[in-house]
Amino acid sequence: MARGPESDGEKRSGQPSREPSADGGRAGKRARVGEVLRRAYDEALAEPVPDAFADLLRKLD
Repeated sequence: MARGPESDGEKRSGQPSREPSADGGRAGKRARVGEVLRRAYDEALAEPVPDAFADLLRKLD
């Protein structure tokens, strides 16, 4: 069975569906919050460690 935008709760225009869902839309909101948090976490992991922190970590050895 092919999945398209309509099966993901979106109309063909790419806009989210405005139809109420059984859970009041909470699952979609949770999914979006999860995506934003994952993206922020991944971006934080990709940032370089500042030299001052790296020096402190070396001193702990």
